[in-house]
Amino acid sequence: MGRPKAEIVLNDREREQLETWTRRRKTAQSLALRSRIVLECATGVDSKIVAHDLSVSQQTVSKWCNRFAANRLDGLLDAPRSGAPRTIDDARVDAVIAKTLETVPKNATHWSTRSMAREMGLSQTAVSRIWRAFVRWYNFEHRHSGIRYVTPAQRHALEDRAIRATRHQTYLQARERHPARWSRETRDWTPVGAVTLNPERDAVVREQVNAEGIAQLVA
Repeated sequence: MGRPKAEIVLNDREREQLETWTRRRKTAQSLALRSRIVLECATGVDSKIVAHDLSVSQQTVSKWCNRFAANRLDGLLDAPRSGAPRTIDDARVDAVIAKTLETVPKNATHWSTRSMAREMGLSQTAVSRIWRAFVRWYNFEHRHSGIRYVTPAQRHALEDRAIRATRHQTYLQARERHPARWSRETRDWTPVGAVTLNPERDAVVREQVNAEGIAQLVA
């Protein structure tokens, strides 16, 4: 069953840093996950619920809460790894993801592995591997705030309503048990309608398409 979960009480600086880490893209997602674990446990929610919501084991929840309790923010950071260094570090992976989501190439509406590889000085295989990992994380692991902290896969499978209802009750119970930890209302778990998870990207594509359409009309 693992060691008992340490009780977590956060100060404002720690909460702000943890929330910043949860907003990381695909890179350093292990750190983002650890931050979510600590933030959820700090509300007083049972570790079993935290483990279920974040798709991890209770042992994992206890491990990172105990490390945080012992070493605070530093306890969530990775120790230096032994062996040969990675050929593509987190910064380059993050740059590929950012460029993919936030820009479009000249004379095209989206990036291909070839154009992205040429732009970033990487192989097509490396770009493809980064994209596949990001798509899986984005659709099956990342819980989007825009759809009330469920994954797109859960939303498409119509599992989100039951998940939100369970969480709402869980958070209400946690606030009743530990009212001093709650400075505001619990999260809003009410259903949401259709949303655009990447409005900035959609706007860039529309702008590019409109510009090309105008160019063709005046050509």
